[in-house]
Amino acid sequence: MIVHQHRGKAVSMGIVGDNLKTIRKIKSLSQAKVAELSGVSQQLISQLETGQNERSSFPLLLKP
Repeated sequence: MIVHQHRGKAVSMGIVGDNLKTIRKIKSLSQAKVAELSGVSQQLISQLETGQNERSSFPLLLKP
């Protein structure tokens, strides 16, 4: 599992993908809608949620 540092804290990329999926489902949003709102492809959202693209998730989720 890939771990990054953010503001002095370790961030597990598996947890980031899990949280993305959980919040998306709570908000009743499709992957396509999250992709549209965030300006990325639906494929990237899917990859982030499943851990297939762990490196991309960190910068994406830290955008202001």
